[in-house]
Amino acid sequence: MAITLSFFVLLAFFLVYHLYANRNKENKNSDTISPEISGYQTEPNSIIIPKIDINSKIYDDPTPGAVTDSFLNKGPSYYNENTNKPDQGNTVIFGHSASTQEHDAPFARIGNQELSLNDEIILTDKDNHIYKYKISEIRTIDSNDFSVIQPSEKPTVTIITCIAPDYPKDKRLLIRGSLSDN
Repeated sequence: MAITLSFFVLLAFFLVYHLYANRNKENKNSDTISPEISGYQTEPNSIIIPKIDINSKIYDDPTPGAVTDSFLNKGPSYYNENTNKPDQGNTVIFGHSASTQEHDAPFARIGNQELSLNDEIILTDKDNHIYKYKISEIRTIDSNDFSVIQPSEKPTVTIITCIAPDYPKDKRLLIRGSLSDN
């Protein structure tokens, strides 16, 4: 009986400690991140899509004019030919929407077409500055349509992924957003 009571007392202290520690951790983040995305990581070079709970690091593939499988298999990757500075030009991000033995599917819920116009996409740059975009375009493109990765004058984010669940090899899903004023 005494052992059982001691176990529950220790368990209660453990739970209270972790609840208090997590609350303090969230409060520290609130100084550097807006309330709309509290609770999400604020690591440099990240993508956050609150509506579908995407919160992932973006890898910077140094290969000129390409995104290699080695980087895509790690997670969402910048297309290096374009800028990876979210407040300038067309920031292009590729990512998988289907899991295999080689990689996870960070964009599975994008591929399932759960996003709508005006939903929010948030990027952090290498200095952890926050950039918010509103989705302005969702469409299917041919896999060889390179016009969508061309530079733009206005700050834009372009996400390109496979189309789940049927994954036609010759098509991709494009999600494009424009930088918000706030």
